[in-house]
Amino acid sequence: MRRFSSALRRLLSIRNVAPIVIIFIAVSASLGVKPFGIQYSIDQVVLGLLALLAIDAMVERLDVLARIEEGVDSLKAAVHPAIPSDAFLKRRDIRQFETLLQDARSEFCVAGITLDTTATLVELMVARLRSGCRARILAIDPTGSALEHVARYFSSNPAFIAERIRSNIRLISSNFLRVPQGSFEIRVIDIPLLTGFAIADAAEPTGRMFVQHYAYWAGVGGSPLIELSRQKDKLWFPEYLLEFEKAWEHSTAYPLTPIPTAM
Repeated sequence: MRRFSSALRRLLSIRNVAPIVIIFIAVSASLGVKPFGIQYSIDQVVLGLLALLAIDAMVERLDVLARIEEGVDSLKAAVHPAIPSDAFLKRRDIRQFETLLQDARSEFCVAGITLDTTATLVELMVARLRSGCRARILAIDPTGSALEHVARYFSSNPAFIAERIRSNIRLISSNFLRVPQGSFEIRVIDIPLLTGFAIADAAEPTGRMFVQHYAYWAGVGGSPLIELSRQKDKLWFPEYLLEFEKAWEHSTAYPLTPIPTAM
């Protein structure tokens, strides 16, 4: 009964009204009946049927094209889904930095304002140096003219930022210098460094990096962080790496205090 009702609904759909009327007229004309009191010739009925066939073919083609278009739109949505920004913009987490350092095999690079997070992981960095990794560390010049602009950008005090930088560099360098075979450089740059970097094995196929865009007055904790890899991000990984390399090129070596030798 349900199948019959469904078939009947499809038969009496709006699309089938014209064919039913034409068929009714054709059958009536063949029997000599005058539907609606009008006399139809055989030629008129034949032309009506041909027109019906043409209209039906056109409507069917339009239906097919509409279904194809809907299918293409569905595929586009599946291939290019609407991804929320939370999927690739992250909050800074020291565990991310720690994992990156642990995975480094040939070199790790860090660029930041004060190197606070870097200083907390100094033991891990020393272990990577002992394993043969090279290190490049970059911070804002604590004696440069850019420090005033950086302090205003972060709503902080220049003297406070300068002391944090000096203290963290002393801590990092004193530990690095205890690794006899350690290969490292610590530099400072006298420009407002508004992008932070943590990079591992940049020249290797497995190269990865974290990039943080420091937001105005938001501080480090409120600024977005993105993760990039050389294999997956073939457009933006080289671009951000170039930014770091240019900053490194325009920086200067920070004078390190040698560790006194034991008597």
